[in-house]
Amino acid sequence: MVHPTFGQGLVVTVKPAPDGHEVVVAFDGLGIKHLLHPLAKLEPLPERDKRSSADMEIRGELDAEYDPFAEGR
Repeated sequence: MVHPTFGQGLVVTVKPAPDGHEVVVAFDGLGIKHLLHPLAKLEPLPERDKRSSADMEIRGELDAEYDPFAEGR
C-alpha cells in the first residue's frame, strides 16, 4: 500500500472499526501505524513495486520491536 504522507507500507492487519476499518501498516523506516480506512487514503501499489514482508524483514525495514501479540494490541 502507499500512503500520501508515510509512503510505501505493508498491511499487517485489518479489523472492523465503527467508521470503517482499522488498518495496521508497517511503513519503511517509520514503523507501525494504525490508520482508519477510508480516511487514510491508502492506495494499492502497482504490481511492479510490490514487495513481500520477507523482503522487508531481510532488509531490516520492519520495526523489530513491534509485537502484534503484546498487551493492548
